[in-house]
Amino acid sequence: MESTALNINTPSIFKTDNVLKDDVTNIFQNLKIEFNELHEHSGPLTISKFHPKCIDIALKLIEEKKIEEAFKVFLFTSQLLNIDTLHPFCNLHEAIDIGKKTQLNPNFGAHFSGLGGSIVKGGHIRADIRNLRGINSYCLQLKLNDFARTDLKMVIECIEKNPDSFEKIFSQQFPLGISITFEPFKFYQKSNIDDTFDYAKGLKLECDEAVQIHFNGLGKINMGNNPKNLCLYNNIDIELDAHLIKEDVLFSLNSMLCSLGLGAVTTLHGKEEEERIKTAKIFRTYFPIEATQLEMTREYFFMKPSKIRPMLEKSTPEMTAIFKKYLDDRSRLLKKKSVYPGKEIWSIKDFHEQLRQNGAVGLQFAILGNPKESAGRIALMLKTGALSTQDRFQASIIKMGISSCSDLKTGGGESVFARLVSKNNITKLSTSTNYTMLFDLAILNRGGYAYKEDCYGNKNPRDLNYSNRQNLIEFTKCLTEKEIFNEVMIKNYIPPKFIKGILVLTEEFKDYLIPFLTNEGAIQNGCINKINCHDFIKVAKNFKPSMWD
Repeated sequence: MESTALNINTPSIFKTDNVLKDDVTNIFQNLKIEFNELHEHSGPLTISKFHPKCIDIALKLIEEKKIEEAFKVFLFTSQLLNIDTLHPFCNLHEAIDIGKKTQLNPNFGAHFSGLGGSIVKGGHIRADIRNLRGINSYCLQLKLNDFARTDLKMVIECIEKNPDSFEKIFSQQFPLGISITFEPFKFYQKSNIDDTFDYAKGLKLECDEAVQIHFNGLGKINMGNNPKNLCLYNNIDIELDAHLIKEDVLFSLNSMLCSLGLGAVTTLHGKEEEERIKTAKIFRTYFPIEATQLEMTREYFFMKPSKIRPMLEKSTPEMTAIFKKYLDDRSRLLKKKSVYPGKEIWSIKDFHEQLRQNGAVGLQFAILGNPKESAGRIALMLKTGALSTQDRFQASIIKMGISSCSDLKTGGGESVFARLVSKNNITKLSTSTNYTMLFDLAILNRGGYAYKEDCYGNKNPRDLNYSNRQNLIEFTKCLTEKEIFNEVMIKNYIPPKFIKGILVLTEEFKDYLIPFLTNEGAIQNGCINKINCHDFIKVAKNFKPSMWD
């Protein structure tokens, strides 16, 4: 599959030079007039429709050293939020309680989709209520798209250099002021005694700095400060006092975010945003190299879907038939599926069949450690699924893998690692650990990426491995018998229903594992995933295609 270079024209929304030629005092007048005109023609309008222009103006003002005027634009955006009662954060406490009850493990938190305009990656936000330092706090986690994190860096540096100007403009929103601190990045440790969360005793990453913006009396926003740590740099953690009255929660959250230029985080996706995400998902699946280049540009995230599709079809003619197949009104092949309950992504229903047609058999996952430790991991995975390093740590399940810290740096820490078994390499593969778990190929309908050798899941778009990666179909087709150490990365989490079987090296291990899993509740009525446990758990050193049937 070949494509020509993509050519993205800058949308008019980014052309702000003329605005800045005006008197600064006229900027707000022009913004208000334009906002009112948009609101009149579009009906009820959230900030996501207007946010990009405001932020672009604010950033231009910062470049022009008109700092107070830039902060006034951020303040202006905080006054535009238009939320209806259907917004999940209107009653955040209740929404979190309901969301957590749907999870296989309450530590997974509540998950929400369709939020964040163009700046939140995938439109996903995770939320929880935690006892931090004796105070109940709302804890939200999200990832920014690259361009938004670049903007945020500029804003934070501006606030750090001009604290008096910031506090002057936001004196009513933050009467107790703000402060910015830098310290090693940490993940909270959950106490086994009283369910409190301790930051001081959490996992500390000494070589990775975090920047924290403290909104005194309200909460704080925390993020990685090392661009080389690909999992943590774009990740945003928000803490907000949970004792605020219901009506003040969203207002306070919005004020904190808008002061940093992140007001779009709390807005709901419209139809256009969902269409862009769908289109991007399909393009990324079949042309990952070109998609990565596209998604590194700011302009792409604000283009209308009606313009994106023709642009991609022109640069990559093969996409015409692919888009028609999956975006046709009658197509049932592109569906929303849950990663976690509440965290929905677009899934290509027949993608695993395409992989199978090109030689894929299944996925395998080696369980490392001594037999007793490994059995405990298996029991947990059968009950609650397989979590990536980052998802595990964010849930305060601080269990280290072989290379957890390295994986966070490379970007692989947000994925579960597996190995592809194909018709080409199946005879050369063998189980090298006491226990091996088998995953269904259908998990790849959600997407993923792969390498023919161990690269720690490298996800750096500027690294040759990631920037030149094949799509999964080409990867499968080209896999040879020598590539027995390949790695396939599945983002976030693999639910238990995708576990197809367990291989053990000896009958002795099987005899130990079955009663152990039964005692742990992972085997119910003699079955795992509705399959007799003696059929689900097989003694074998080599793989056979029938093991995934």
